[in-house]
Amino acid sequence: MDRPLILASASPRRAELLRTLGVPFSQRPSCIPEEIRTGERPEQFVLRLAVEKAQAGSADPRTRCLILGCDTVVVSGSRILGKPRDRAEGREMLLTLAGRSHLVLSGLALWILPENQWAFGVSETKVTFHPLPAAAVESYLSTEEYRDKAGAYALQGAAALFVDRIEGSATNVIGLPLDLLPRLLRQLGLWFPEA
Repeated sequence: MDRPLILASASPRRAELLRTLGVPFSQRPSCIPEEIRTGERPEQFVLRLAVEKAQAGSADPRTRCLILGCDTVVVSGSRILGKPRDRAEGREMLLTLAGRSHLVLSGLALWILPENQWAFGVSETKVTFHPLPAAAVESYLSTEEYRDKAGAYALQGAAALFVDRIEGSATNVIGLPLDLLPRLLRQLGLWFPEA
């Protein structure tokens, strides 16, 4: 790429996934309210937050750079599960997901500056959990791994044992869908063209 990449996220998981691509980047965490709006569908919600995070990651819109904003949520039925506020909410989320399938949605927004060009998209992965005994949930909660995780679990950690199957991108479940990112870069002319 011919310009610096800024990851508008404090997530160490997203940074680790981005590092695997060998692309240099800097992190500029963005703090925005993560409240769902009335009537907003989950896909709209994650995409809006990804765009807002990218915008918040810009120190100066005249600076030549590429900003990546991301947001991930878990959807169980029609309910959006963001990050649990506390252990009790984490427990409730995990018990809701136990023995069932749910969706993980990640919105990505790429913003080229100073040209003000955008590319964005949503990745969807279906995850099915095994039935979870209450003792397994309590043991997992004791690790504190659930904190700051959509749906109260981290696929790359001990919660991997909860998963029966994944249909779609595993990196999406971790927070940065590496299948979607190159497509968005191509849309902006910043990646190898399709053969």
